[in-house]
Amino acid sequence: MEAFEDAVLAAYENHKSMSEQVMGKGHVKKAMLSMLLDMVYQGFEEQRG
Repeated sequence: MEAFEDAVLAAYENHKSMSEQVMGKGHVKKAMLSMLLDMVYQGFEEQRG
């Protein structure tokens, strides 16, 4: 049980840290947005065939 809780807390801390970096640094936010838009575009392209 303790190992599970440790893993959950570690995941939370990692995601919290990443979120803070994205929201706090304009260049990181722009890079993440660009990657996300590219992934969405590629997904649509794959759907079209």
